[in-house]
Parts: sequence; structure tokens; C-alpha cells
Amino acid sequence: MTASDHDALHSLRVSGERVLSSMTTIGLRLLSDKRVAEPLEKVSRELRQAKAIGQLTLLTIGSKIKSANAPATETSSATVTPTPVDTEVGEPNCIENYGELTASQIVPLLDGLTAAERANVLAYEMSTRQRRTILAALAKFQS
Repeated sequence: MTASDHDALHSLRVSGERVLSSMTTIGLRLLSDKRVAEPLEKVSRELRQAKAIGQLTLLTIGSKIKSANAPATETSSATVTPTPVDTEVGEPNCIENYGELTASQIVPLLDGLTAAERANVLAYEMSTRQRRTILAALAKFQS
């Protein structure tokens, strides 16, 4: 990786962190406004999902940059290492008996979910089990 690529990646990460921070600040301001009609739990869940999606996006971008800069003689596989989300998310209710299913049983079901439901699955996996198979499948939907 060249110094220019490293600087670009660092700049991208800093920008991403600023966006996440701004989203959290905006969310907290909305929560303190009594005119906001949505229940606290729904807004909190959406903030956690946004944070998880943002973290996965940053990890995916970093992985793609690394694989693009890998020497042609190497066979590089884009490996995304999850960063845990610091708040816990409830088990997704969009897939029946989610907690009892294996990753290989869940992955085929992701195609039938809406983007919001996939975000819910992503937030749950990032905050709990962090199963790489599921995270990798969800990353493909981000592309």
C-alpha cells in the first residue's frame, strides 16, 4: 500500500467516524425533543443499526482497498474483521427462530428480507455473535 493510499484510507475512516458521530448527535437531539412522536426504543434501534451499517461499510471499503493494492501474484481474499457494536440489539424478528438457526441456514433467507430487515440482522450480528458467514453475505448486499 502506498503512502497515498494509506492517507486516502485514513481520510476515509476519519470522515466515516465524523458521519457516525454526527448521526448519533442528531439522534440524541431528536430524542430530547418532546415533539418527536416515535418511541424511544425504535429510534435507539435505528441508531444502532445505522452505526453497525456504518462500521461494516468502513470495514468493507478498507478491505477492498487492501485487496486492490495486493500484489498480483498473491491471491488475496477480502476478509472483513467485525468490530463489535458497543450496544446490544434484540434478536431479529424478521426470521422465525433466528437464535436457533445456523449461519448456513440464515444466509439463504437474507435474499427475501427488506433492506431494513437486513440492517436489523446486521446490527444484531455485529453486537452479539459476529458470525463471519452472515456478515460476509450482508456485505454483498452493500456492494
